[in-house]
Amino acid sequence: MWVKILFLFCVTNIFREVSTVYLKDTVSSKKYVPCNLGLLHFDKVRENYWKCTVNFGLYNMTDAVISIVFNNKINVDTYPNNYFMVQRTNKYSVVISSKQLLLEKFVFNVSTENLKKNDSDVPVVSWLTLNNITLCNDRIKAAQRAMSLNVTHRHPGKLHAHVCGRRPINHAELVTVRTEAQQGDWPWHVAIFLKDKRNVSSYHCGGNVISRTAILTAAHCVSNNSVVRNVSTMVIVAGIKQIVMHPAYKKGIPTSDLAIIKVNNIDFTDYVQPICVWGPVFDKNNLYNKEATTRFRFKFNIAQNVFNVAVNPLNGDSGGGLVFSTMQPDHKTSWFLRGILSKCFGPVRTVICDPSYYVVYTDVGPYFGWIYYHADLDFSNNIMVSYMN
Repeated sequence: MWVKILFLFCVTNIFREVSTVYLKDTVSSKKYVPCNLGLLHFDKVRENYWKCTVNFGLYNMTDAVISIVFNNKINVDTYPNNYFMVQRTNKYSVVISSKQLLLEKFVFNVSTENLKKNDSDVPVVSWLTLNNITLCNDRIKAAQRAMSLNVTHRHPGKLHAHVCGRRPINHAELVTVRTEAQQGDWPWHVAIFLKDKRNVSSYHCGGNVISRTAILTAAHCVSNNSVVRNVSTMVIVAGIKQIVMHPAYKKGIPTSDLAIIKVNNIDFTDYVQPICVWGPVFDKNNLYNKEATTRFRFKFNIAQNVFNVAVNPLNGDSGGGLVFSTMQPDHKTSWFLRGILSKCFGPVRTVICDPSYYVVYTDVGPYFGWIYYHADLDFSNNIMVSYMN
């Protein structure tokens, strides 16, 4: 489904807070991203058959030669074209070279063969070069473990420095999309629980890890009639110390719907990592999704209507993030938090979100100063979360 990002000042439909309902999509798919690179990715079409997209447009090049070596024997299907030449040096590899004007993308299909009964059909890449520069091999993969994202040693005198927006390699390469997420697929997403009068906790909203001590969510998730809920009524596994709601938030008005939950120290692991927060310090040239830099009509909200998404936000997703992937100078991708899910819409006299209506996100960009301050953040470059107290 295509949804267009717009900004709203006035809302004419009936809107509702995105309350708690279990969401499951029946369509299953896999995406394989070798070494978490921005250059190429594989989408599963069917069993043993994958579509590979090479994103040459992310580089400022006039010609390119990319060499890919796979772990297993593969077959390659290409579409007739006058722009690229595809060569097979053996059954394990393929070389793609530009013949004239370098297009932004090149697509070909790969099928795996001679697999044993329990073998995975993922076309695992063991070696990849672009213009004779090695971008992916076993050594590079080994360096992308969870511990490598802690870069405090590069910043003497600072309490903590950590790379944001990245998954450890065991979760970054193969991701489940358009179905139930697997552990580690989205390591910055947090479950927020609410206690009832019987002291029984139930899922209430989502949130986003943005530092070792802060989770960013929607203000309506932590308030009742614009009054901050008592910390004792809410539960997060990390433990809640304080709730800071944006001072401009008012119930029923879809602006400034942001809150920061300050928690006890979060240990970053294979399954828990921070996401990068959208702000002016980031280079936005190499975005996969051009919608991320669409000129918005108004300043504070994003309405989803014609935008490419895998699953529509529905009841239960409040406080969750609208995220985009970008390619960084090291050729790998980082994920950035662009919006916080605030409202969904539907027909009059209904309480369930309707995917055919608008969904409103609070744009985090205009609030970056407030977010950084209350999350104890300082970004030294476009992939670093640093100096957290």
